[in-house]
Amino acid sequence: MRRARSCATFSLVAILCAGPAVAEEPADVIVLTDGATEAVAAEVESLGGLVRLRYQGVPALAARVPATRIPELRRREGVLAVEKDQVLALEDPLPASRAERLRSLGREGLKLEAREARAFDPQRALAVPSTYLNYLTSGAVATWMETGFGEGSIVAVVDTGTNPVVPCLADGQVIGAPGFPLGFDSYADNPSGGNPATAPDNDPHGTWVGGVIASHCVLLLPEKDEFSELDELVAALQLHAPGLLIPDTTPGTWILPLFGIAPKAQIYPVKVFPQKGGGTPVSEVLQGLDHLLELKRNGALDVDVLNMSLSGPTLFDGRTTFDRFVGELRKVGILVVAAAGNSGPVPNTVGSPATSFSALSVGAVDDVFSSRVIYEWLGLVAPGFGPGQGFVMRPDAETRIANFSSRGPLSDGRVGPLISALGTWNFVQDPSGFFAWVAGTSFASPTVAGAGALLNAFWEAAGRETSPCQIRNALLLGADRERVGEAWRGLNDQGLGVLNVPAALDLLKQNRRPPGLVPLHECDPVPAGRLEANVLGHPRCGHRERFTSDLLDLFPAQVRDFVFEIDESTSRVEIELEKIRVPDNSASAVFPNALEVNVQSAKRSAVSRPVQEFFEAPQVAALGGSLEIEIEDGEWTLAGAPIADQPMEPGLMKLSLAGDFSNQSSVEVRARITRENFKDPLRHPRSRGVIRDDEIVIIPVRVRKGTSRATFDLEWKRDWSRFPTSDIDLLLVDPVFNLITDAATLNAPERATVDSPTPGLWFAVVVGFEVPKRDRYRLFVRVE
Repeated sequence: MRRARSCATFSLVAILCAGPAVAEEPADVIVLTDGATEAVAAEVESLGGLVRLRYQGVPALAARVPATRIPELRRREGVLAVEKDQVLALEDPLPASRAERLRSLGREGLKLEAREARAFDPQRALAVPSTYLNYLTSGAVATWMETGFGEGSIVAVVDTGTNPVVPCLADGQVIGAPGFPLGFDSYADNPSGGNPATAPDNDPHGTWVGGVIASHCVLLLPEKDEFSELDELVAALQLHAPGLLIPDTTPGTWILPLFGIAPKAQIYPVKVFPQKGGGTPVSEVLQGLDHLLELKRNGALDVDVLNMSLSGPTLFDGRTTFDRFVGELRKVGILVVAAAGNSGPVPNTVGSPATSFSALSVGAVDDVFSSRVIYEWLGLVAPGFGPGQGFVMRPDAETRIANFSSRGPLSDGRVGPLISALGTWNFVQDPSGFFAWVAGTSFASPTVAGAGALLNAFWEAAGRETSPCQIRNALLLGADRERVGEAWRGLNDQGLGVLNVPAALDLLKQNRRPPGLVPLHECDPVPAGRLEANVLGHPRCGHRERFTSDLLDLFPAQVRDFVFEIDESTSRVEIELEKIRVPDNSASAVFPNALEVNVQSAKRSAVSRPVQEFFEAPQVAALGGSLEIEIEDGEWTLAGAPIADQPMEPGLMKLSLAGDFSNQSSVEVRARITRENFKDPLRHPRSRGVIRDDEIVIIPVRVRKGTSRATFDLEWKRDWSRFPTSDIDLLLVDPVFNLITDAATLNAPERATVDSPTPGLWFAVVVGFEVPKRDRYRLFVRVE
């Protein structure tokens, strides 16, 4: 065995920088410093890196550094941490099969055009009976007089920008700040020029979020009109939510009020996504947060609440530089509200920044009224269907947690999400002027942010400064724990309950603490306990173990989780789904019945999973009523087709089965899980040792002529079976200095397979990229 040499005695630069492809390979990182930001920036540049962003509110910077120089950067004086600049996403919770179904019906989205809409005084809505809109089901309307409709509260929307669309957000709700009259933009990429944070051609997500918070307008809906889709909307509302329609002074015309939770709150737009939407690196979001910290600390803009409807993976819940920013925002008096993510129904899937200790994380509720209205409307406008879809796709009246809503617990055993609110289907105005139905925790989050704005307005009217912890805990303790059906009342599904604004306001007024989980005067975390295996027990080396469930009868949105342990001996997992019965209602339902099947490896947080499929009756029939998922230490297959290629990861594997939340009927399935523990341990490591955050290890490997395949396996102790998890990367450099990064992922362990490798001297570079605690690694090399 050849001993590895650490970079302290064996210079990576000296060996590898002769290869220009290696030297120029960049990595985007976030560097947290001890305060010496300028000095660290100089160190970055001395290593051939580029400083992209420098933050003021937290001593940190974003940089692009040659991948091979990062370990050196970690050791430089003043550097506390170097983290990967992860990408955050705006997730679409609508399954691909549902989007395809809409396209097949001639609809690219859930939008309609209105001939006339106008601004509307929210005080006129106080007489509207409680039906389905956010401001009604949350009880916000009952608090408007005491809270001044949120007037005086400023909510920062950190998103894709917020357009003051006419008329719903054009009555002064969208504001600027000194020096930033049109909000803040971290990209400045709008082709129209100028500051584009309020531009109408940005991705609409941030405008939808703003509408959930502070819209105040009405749609005018003639009973008969050339715009037939408005006729259908009237019909859907008259059937399922007649209390929302107010007779207009013009005969034959209805008024549909569209109000945010806090219709007189003001919105400050902070654009941190590209103009076209998609993903954005954490560094851009931090630039927006840094801007808000400076505004607040300088007294330029008194932001009270901040909403982040975005999500991404994390290895170390609550303890990253991102979390440091969120904590600083709370310290300066800003209530931070964050979407839990749309990675449900699998447990332990809440993403960052909702995992922050200082964030109020929000899951998504599926309410009967909002669902029935949109489904009814779809049935009326989609060819071949007709009336009644509201009852077809939402037959029962239970309030549920939406399937897509990320579930807890957090990886460190805290509750997450902390609270839930309406996430299906919010009706908002699009920047185009059209109106759209939107769904996701992205819209549950601003519902809670708007509630925070109401409570803050009440609090400040009494001459007090914003108290994020006081408001947060009033919202949590006021939450309705019994609003959802019994199947969704667990802490890991709904958090402490569903948003109830009047109850929260009552607690805030009395400054009292009822029996509950959180003291009103603190921002303490709420414990839940870590995720545990619930089937199969601990793996026994050399044994095959099997679990067979009962025949499951899954009603709409009901979820069954099977969590089982994988260890270093596990060689294969077979998941057999038998006796699948999905009643075929495709001829009568816009969205047919479906069985939702999800399988995640040991990965945690908002990480994409290999299996997330919806099986409707035709697919079930084609499969003969059964389905096999085979998971090897490498290839995953579903019904015989390859779907993923990754090592077997020690930790907790999760199988989640659910009835789709728009199902008309129950679906049936029986699950059989077979775990085989016959994996021979890899022997004779080429290198082993301790690795820290501040070092790399280089292992020279001679590949002989005639080798058809070389496989490099990197294992370490703190894999996904432990918290915190280390992110250790394996880079390969071939004899002509090509860099191979296939094993620089979130897999734990990592594996890189090279077919027909170039003969000669290779270098395996083990990089301790994020190692919260020192770790032990082993590198194995197999050749064929």
